Amino acid sequence: PEPLELYQKFKEIAGRTIRLYTNECTVTPIEILAIQHKDFLVKFYYRKYKNTILDKVKKNVKAIYTIYGQDPYILTYKIKLKPRRLSAHERLPYKLATIGALSVILILSSIILSLGFTTGLGTAGTPFAIHNDSQFLSALSSSANYKLTTDLNLSSLDDITISSTIDGNGHTIYLDTPLNIKKNNGTIKNLNIVYTDISLSISSSISLFVSTNNGTISNVSITCPSLNLDCKKNAADIYINGIANTNNGTVENCSVQFPCNITTSGSGECYASGIVGINNGTINNCQFQSNSTITSNDADISGICSTNSLDGSILGCKNYADIIQSSSEDTWSPTVAGITLVNYGTIDRAYNLGNVSVISQNPTSNTQGSIYIAGISAYNFRSISRSLNKGNVTASSENIMVYAGGVVAYSWYFADTETQTTYYPILDNCGATGVINISSTNEKAYCFAGGIGGYMAYGDIIDCFSTSTFTTATTEDKYFSGLLLGTSYYWGGMIYISVSNNFVSYDDNVEYHIGSLVYGSTIISTTGTNTNEGITTTSVDQIKLKGVYFDE
Repeated sequence: PEPLELYQKFKEIAGRTIRLYTNECTVTPIEILAIQHKDFLVKFYYRKYKNTILDKVKKNVKAIYTIYGQDPYILTYKIKLKPRRLSAHERLPYKLATIGALSVILILSSIILSLGFTTGLGTAGTPFAIHNDSQFLSALSSSANYKLTTDLNLSSLDDITISSTIDGNGHTIYLDTPLNIKKNNGTIKNLNIVYTDISLSISSSISLFVSTNNGTISNVSITCPSLNLDCKKNAADIYINGIANTNNGTVENCSVQFPCNITTSGSGECYASGIVGINNGTINNCQFQSNSTITSNDADISGICSTNSLDGSILGCKNYADIIQSSSEDTWSPTVAGITLVNYGTIDRAYNLGNVSVISQNPTSNTQGSIYIAGISAYNFRSISRSLNKGNVTASSENIMVYAGGVVAYSWYFADTETQTTYYPILDNCGATGVINISSTNEKAYCFAGGIGGYMAYGDIIDCFSTSTFTTATTEDKYFSGLLLGTSYYWGGMIYISVSNNFVSYDDNVEYHIGSLVYGSTIISTTGTNTNEGITTTSVDQIKLKGVYFDE
């Protein structure tokens, strides 16, 4: 027990500090602090209460520090102490921290040395340098930033998922079999891929670069001198592409160059294009280069993309490749286009400069089948703007119908059941300048061809032009050609398309703006289709002065 007053004074000075009593003599807080090696507090309280500290207390403090080997020097106003040596117990946390830090350094050093990244920090500003093949393979599974310093020779990769940023730095990777990059969740840029000749038998989708792109692929070029594929079709759709089978991210400033020949067998669907298979993201400023081709028997083929989905955008892309399908399968409806087979999304500033053609030798008189062929999109359900076809469109059929157009082959509205939204096709400031050549053998194999579209039933055609020429003359029984459309939908005395400020050029083989109308299942040939408002027939030179004409 101690007097309350003494306790309160002690608490005021030292807080919850230990109290010691010996031989009925109170040990002061400053002595206790000295015993506990609380040197900072000893010095602090000594300065604060220097005028009240007894000489006996000063001697005790000095004795305590002398025992600790700190050679105390007590002045009137302060205490000087040499640094003391920590006990083993006190040194333990410092030892553990030092050991931990050294371990981390050693681990990082061993990783860096094992990977061989002799320069860089792995950041965007200072990426790790890649000097050889093994470093590149290690970088693919990382999440850091890397930059190539040399060309590489690689074999195929097995189900790799990329999360890192890889800057090819303009270097080239040489391969003799297709890369098997399963997913790209990162960024791949400034890289060249060069293949040797490739001949493969496939039964599933194949890409020369990435299967699924969820990130960014930028400024990547791919070349292959010869690509020959034997496609075994099955129940699953098969996609063949240069950059990605599925794009959910961004593919920009990329180019692909290869002559590709595809032979198919079996029952199923096979699609091939130069850049992307299914596009749910953005394809921007990409090119399927000249000296490229895609030829197939029963695979549907296009220059840039197979299917542009509702969320997909194709912007500023060009196709220079010739796209050629020659089909003899009895139940096959050949589909060919310069840019995309099917468009549910947005196409803007797309240019087709390659020739597209279909030869169908369907052996049966199956008039339910059809050829769909166009310079830009074979099927269109949404928006195409400022896009131009300069290639020739050729379709030859024995027994099935033909829909051929300079811009689109077949255009209809699309009802999205999930969002309860109906989308109507729009062709805005589109043009066509190539030759359209259609023919068929069977008398019931009707052919519909138009400078802008083969068939368009709903939607708008605004500020479009066609200087296309036709090699097949319009007839009243089989060939239905129009300077604007081959045919359109007619019901209740109305045509359900809206046309405004469109210009088409004269052609000796084609007289009408819209070659025919479909009334139910009846074709009304060339009736009342020469006086549609919004369509003007004039010369090519005059079209160039109308404000809608453009070139590359």
